[in-house]
Amino acid sequence: MYSRQRLRTHLANELDNERNDHMVFSVCLVVLTPAFLALAALLLIGAIFYADLPLFDHLPFAVSVLFGGNVLVGFMFLSMFIRPKQDWQRSGDDRSHLMWAGVFYAALLFITHSDARPDSMGALIVIWFALALTTMAFLGKAYAPRDGYYLGVWNGAIDDPFTFEDDWDRAHFSLGMASVVPQALLQAYSEVFASRWLWRRFSEEELDALTDVMYQAWGGKSDVVGQLPKARAELVLRILAELKWMRPHKHAVELSQVGKDLMKAGVK
Repeated sequence: MYSRQRLRTHLANELDNERNDHMVFSVCLVVLTPAFLALAALLLIGAIFYADLPLFDHLPFAVSVLFGGNVLVGFMFLSMFIRPKQDWQRSGDDRSHLMWAGVFYAALLFITHSDARPDSMGALIVIWFALALTTMAFLGKAYAPRDGYYLGVWNGAIDDPFTFEDDWDRAHFSLGMASVVPQALLQAYSEVFASRWLWRRFSEEELDALTDVMYQAWGGKSDVVGQLPKARAELVLRILAELKWMRPHKHAVELSQVGKDLMKAGVK
Protein backbone atom coordinates (compact mmCIF):
# COMPACT_ATOMS: atom_id res chain seq x y z
CA MET A 1 0.00 0.00 0.00
CA TYR A 2 1.53 3.31 -1.11
CA SER A 3 1.80 6.05 1.53
CA ARG A 4 0.41 9.36 0.31
CA GLN A 5 1.73 11.24 3.34
CA ARG A 6 5.24 9.89 2.77
CA LEU A 7 5.04 11.01 -0.85
CA ARG A 8 3.87 14.48 0.20
CA THR A 9 6.77 14.82 2.63
CA HIS A 10 9.22 13.59 0.00
CA LEU A 11 7.94 16.08 -2.61
CA ALA A 12 8.14 18.93 -0.09
CA ASN A 13 11.75 18.00 0.66
CA GLU A 14 12.58 17.84 -3.05
CA LEU A 15 11.10 21.31 -3.57
CA ASP A 16 13.13 22.64 -0.63
CA ASN A 17 16.29 21.14 -2.13
CA GLU A 18 15.50 22.71 -5.51
CA ARG A 19 14.87 26.06 -3.82
CA ASN A 20 18.16 25.90 -1.91
CA ASP A 21 20.09 24.92 -5.05
CA HIS A 22 18.44 27.75 -6.95
CA MET A 23 19.31 30.26 -4.22
CA VAL A 24 22.95 29.13 -4.12
CA PHE A 25 23.17 29.35 -7.92
CA SER A 26 21.59 32.83 -7.93
CA VAL A 27 23.91 34.18 -5.23
CA CYS A 28 27.01 32.72 -6.91
CA LEU A 29 25.91 34.16 -10.23
CA VAL A 30 25.49 37.66 -8.80
CA VAL A 31 28.80 37.51 -6.91
CA LEU A 32 30.73 36.25 -9.95
CA THR A 33 29.03 38.48 -12.52
CA PRO A 34 31.66 41.29 -12.27
CA ALA A 35 34.42 38.80 -13.01
CA PHE A 36 32.46 37.33 -15.93
CA LEU A 37 31.80 40.83 -17.29
CA ALA A 38 35.50 41.68 -17.08
CA LEU A 39 36.34 38.47 -18.97
CA ALA A 40 33.61 39.23 -21.53
CA ALA A 41 35.04 42.74 -22.06
CA LEU A 42 38.55 41.36 -22.60
CA LEU A 43 37.27 38.76 -25.06
CA LEU A 44 35.33 41.47 -26.92
CA ILE A 45 38.44 43.63 -27.20
CA GLY A 46 40.44 40.63 -28.41
CA ALA A 47 37.73 39.74 -30.93
CA ILE A 48 37.69 43.31 -32.26
CA PHE A 49 41.45 43.34 -32.70
CA TYR A 50 41.41 39.94 -34.40
CA ALA A 51 38.55 40.85 -36.73
CA ASP A 52 40.48 44.07 -37.48
CA LEU A 53 43.46 42.17 -38.90
CA PRO A 54 43.15 43.52 -42.50
CA LEU A 55 45.05 46.79 -42.96
CA PHE A 56 42.11 48.71 -44.45
CA ASP A 57 39.95 47.95 -41.40
CA HIS A 58 42.19 50.16 -39.26
CA LEU A 59 40.80 53.25 -40.99
CA PRO A 60 37.72 53.58 -38.70
CA PHE A 61 39.99 53.83 -35.65
CA ALA A 62 41.57 56.92 -37.20
CA VAL A 63 38.24 58.67 -36.53
CA SER A 64 37.95 57.51 -32.91
CA VAL A 65 38.36 54.38 -30.84
CA LEU A 66 34.61 54.12 -30.22
CA PHE A 67 33.79 54.60 -33.89
CA GLY A 68 36.24 51.85 -34.80
CA GLY A 69 34.70 49.61 -32.16
CA ASN A 70 31.22 50.29 -33.53
CA VAL A 71 32.34 49.45 -37.06
CA LEU A 72 33.93 46.16 -35.96
CA VAL A 73 30.91 45.16 -33.85
CA GLY A 74 28.77 45.87 -36.93
CA PHE A 75 31.21 43.87 -39.04
CA MET A 76 30.77 40.87 -36.75
CA PHE A 77 26.99 41.41 -36.72
CA LEU A 78 26.93 41.43 -40.53
CA SER A 79 28.90 38.17 -40.63
CA MET A 80 25.80 36.43 -39.21
CA PHE A 81 24.11 37.08 -42.56
CA ILE A 82 27.15 36.56 -44.78
CA ARG A 83 27.84 33.26 -43.02
CA PRO A 84 24.30 32.11 -42.15
CA LYS A 85 23.39 28.95 -40.30
CA GLN A 86 22.55 25.81 -42.19
CA ASP A 87 18.87 24.91 -42.25
CA TRP A 88 19.18 22.17 -39.62
CA GLN A 89 20.88 24.60 -37.20
CA ARG A 90 18.15 27.23 -37.29
CA SER A 91 15.56 27.65 -34.55
CA GLY A 92 12.35 29.60 -34.30
CA ASP A 93 13.89 32.07 -31.84
CA ASP A 94 16.74 33.16 -34.13
CA ARG A 95 14.76 36.01 -35.67
CA SER A 96 13.76 37.51 -32.31
CA HIS A 97 17.33 37.21 -30.99
CA LEU A 98 18.69 38.99 -34.06
CA MET A 99 15.99 41.65 -33.71
CA TRP A 100 16.98 42.36 -30.10
CA ALA A 101 20.65 42.39 -31.09
CA GLY A 102 19.75 45.00 -33.72
CA VAL A 103 17.89 47.09 -31.13
CA PHE A 104 20.86 47.18 -28.76
CA TYR A 105 23.33 47.82 -31.60
CA ALA A 106 21.17 50.74 -32.75
CA ALA A 107 21.20 52.05 -29.16
CA LEU A 108 24.99 51.66 -29.18
CA LEU A 109 25.26 53.82 -32.30
CA PHE A 110 22.78 56.36 -30.94
CA ILE A 111 24.49 56.81 -27.59
CA THR A 112 27.94 57.26 -29.15
CA HIS A 113 27.04 59.45 -32.15
CA SER A 114 24.24 61.73 -30.96
CA ASP A 115 23.58 64.51 -28.49
CA ALA A 116 22.61 61.82 -25.95
CA ARG A 117 26.30 60.99 -25.58
CA PRO A 118 27.33 61.54 -21.93
CA ASP A 119 30.00 64.13 -21.19
CA SER A 120 31.96 61.80 -18.92
CA MET A 121 34.28 59.52 -20.88
CA GLY A 122 34.13 56.95 -18.07
CA ALA A 123 30.32 56.80 -18.22
CA LEU A 124 30.45 56.58 -22.02
CA ILE A 125 32.86 53.62 -21.92
CA VAL A 126 30.72 51.78 -19.35
CA ILE A 127 27.57 52.36 -21.43
CA TRP A 128 29.39 51.32 -24.61
CA PHE A 129 30.54 48.02 -23.12
CA ALA A 130 27.09 47.37 -21.61
CA LEU A 131 25.35 47.83 -24.97
CA ALA A 132 28.07 46.06 -26.97
CA LEU A 133 28.07 43.03 -24.65
CA THR A 134 24.26 42.87 -24.67
CA THR A 135 24.39 42.93 -28.47
CA MET A 136 26.90 40.08 -28.37
CA ALA A 137 24.68 38.16 -25.92
CA PHE A 138 21.70 38.16 -28.27
CA LEU A 139 23.87 37.43 -31.29
CA GLY A 140 25.33 34.51 -29.36
CA LYS A 141 21.83 33.10 -28.85
CA ALA A 142 21.45 32.91 -32.64
CA TYR A 143 25.07 31.97 -33.38
CA ALA A 144 26.32 28.61 -34.57
CA PRO A 145 30.01 27.95 -35.38
CA ARG A 146 30.95 26.77 -38.84
CA ASP A 147 32.59 23.41 -39.51
CA GLY A 148 35.68 25.13 -40.89
CA TYR A 149 37.13 28.62 -41.25
CA TYR A 150 39.62 30.17 -43.62
CA LEU A 151 41.19 32.83 -41.37
CA GLY A 152 43.99 33.98 -43.65
CA VAL A 153 47.61 33.17 -44.38
CA TRP A 154 49.48 31.13 -41.75
CA ASN A 155 46.25 30.15 -39.94
CA GLY A 156 45.04 33.71 -39.69
CA ALA A 157 48.27 35.42 -38.72
CA ILE A 158 48.23 37.49 -41.92
CA ASP A 159 45.30 38.71 -43.98
CA ASP A 160 44.92 37.23 -47.46
CA PRO A 161 44.79 40.31 -49.74
CA PHE A 162 43.36 38.35 -52.69
CA THR A 163 40.00 37.41 -51.17
CA PHE A 164 37.37 38.59 -48.70
CA GLU A 165 36.57 35.05 -47.59
CA ASP A 166 39.05 35.16 -44.73
CA ASP A 167 37.70 38.55 -43.59
CA TRP A 168 34.15 37.26 -43.19
CA ASP A 169 35.30 33.99 -41.66
CA ARG A 170 37.49 35.86 -39.19
CA ALA A 171 34.59 38.16 -38.27
CA HIS A 172 32.30 35.18 -37.75
CA PHE A 173 34.93 33.36 -35.67
CA SER A 174 35.54 36.52 -33.63
CA LEU A 175 31.81 36.84 -33.01
CA GLY A 176 31.77 33.37 -31.48
CA MET A 177 34.67 34.30 -29.22
CA ALA A 178 33.09 37.60 -28.15
CA SER A 179 29.59 36.22 -27.56
CA VAL A 180 30.28 33.08 -25.52
CA VAL A 181 30.41 34.73 -22.07
CA PRO A 182 27.64 37.34 -22.60
CA GLN A 183 25.36 34.66 -24.03
CA ALA A 184 26.02 32.39 -21.06
CA LEU A 185 25.25 35.24 -18.64
CA LEU A 186 22.04 36.06 -20.49
CA GLN A 187 21.00 32.42 -20.36
CA ALA A 188 21.85 32.13 -16.66
CA TYR A 189 19.91 35.23 -15.66
CA SER A 190 16.98 34.16 -17.85
CA GLU A 191 16.84 30.87 -15.94
CA VAL A 192 17.06 32.66 -12.59
CA PHE A 193 14.15 34.99 -13.34
CA ALA A 194 12.13 32.28 -15.05
CA SER A 195 12.32 30.27 -11.81
CA ARG A 196 11.04 33.04 -9.53
CA TRP A 197 8.22 30.72 -8.49
CA LEU A 198 10.82 28.72 -6.55
CA TRP A 199 11.67 31.70 -4.33
CA ARG A 200 8.62 31.24 -2.13
CA ARG A 201 7.36 28.34 -0.05
CA PHE A 202 4.29 26.55 -1.35
CA SER A 203 1.05 26.51 0.59
CA GLU A 204 -0.40 23.34 2.07
CA GLU A 205 -3.12 23.34 -0.63
CA GLU A 206 -0.54 23.59 -3.40
CA LEU A 207 1.49 20.72 -1.95
CA ASP A 208 -1.70 18.67 -1.67
CA ALA A 209 -2.53 19.36 -5.34
CA LEU A 210 1.00 18.44 -6.45
CA THR A 211 0.90 15.24 -4.40
CA ASP A 212 -2.50 14.26 -5.83
CA VAL A 213 -1.32 14.78 -9.42
CA MET A 214 1.85 12.75 -8.92
CA TYR A 215 0.04 10.05 -6.96
CA GLN A 216 -2.72 9.61 -9.54
CA ALA A 217 -0.28 9.72 -12.47
CA TRP A 218 1.70 6.96 -10.76
CA GLY A 219 -1.54 4.97 -10.70
CA GLY A 220 -1.95 5.32 -14.46
CA LYS A 221 -4.34 8.29 -14.74
CA SER A 222 -3.26 10.80 -17.38
CA ASP A 223 -5.89 13.56 -17.28
CA VAL A 224 -5.23 14.47 -13.65
CA VAL A 225 -4.19 18.11 -14.07
CA GLY A 226 -7.43 19.00 -15.84
CA GLN A 227 -9.37 18.18 -12.69
CA LEU A 228 -7.74 21.06 -10.77
CA PRO A 229 -8.82 24.74 -10.73
CA LYS A 230 -7.16 26.66 -13.57
CA ALA A 231 -4.74 28.74 -11.47
CA ARG A 232 -3.59 25.75 -9.44
CA ALA A 233 -3.31 23.57 -12.53
CA GLU A 234 -1.01 26.16 -14.14
CA LEU A 235 1.23 26.22 -11.07
CA VAL A 236 1.38 22.42 -10.86
CA LEU A 237 2.19 22.13 -14.56
CA ARG A 238 4.95 24.73 -14.21
CA ILE A 239 6.52 22.85 -11.30
CA LEU A 240 6.31 19.51 -13.08
CA ALA A 241 7.70 20.93 -16.33
CA GLU A 242 10.55 22.90 -14.72
CA LEU A 243 11.62 19.99 -12.54
CA LYS A 244 11.05 17.50 -15.38
CA TRP A 245 8.87 15.25 -13.22
CA MET A 246 6.19 14.87 -15.93
CA ARG A 247 6.01 15.23 -19.70
CA PRO A 248 3.26 15.74 -22.31
CA HIS A 249 1.78 12.54 -23.71
CA LYS A 250 -1.15 12.31 -26.15
CA HIS A 251 -2.84 15.59 -25.08
CA ALA A 252 -2.29 14.71 -21.40
CA VAL A 253 0.70 14.20 -19.10
CA GLU A 254 2.61 11.22 -17.80
CA LEU A 255 5.47 10.70 -15.40
CA SER A 256 8.92 11.17 -16.89
CA GLN A 257 11.75 8.86 -15.92
CA VAL A 258 12.84 11.43 -13.34
CA GLY A 259 9.29 11.45 -11.95
CA LYS A 260 9.15 7.66 -11.85
CA ASP A 261 12.43 7.50 -9.95
CA LEU A 262 11.11 10.13 -7.57
CA MET A 263 7.93 8.16 -7.01
CA LYS A 264 9.82 4.94 -6.37
CA ALA A 265 11.78 6.73 -3.66
CA GLY A 266 8.78 8.48 -2.11
CA VAL A 267 5.88 6.02 -2.14
CA LYS A 268 7.27 3.00 -0.32
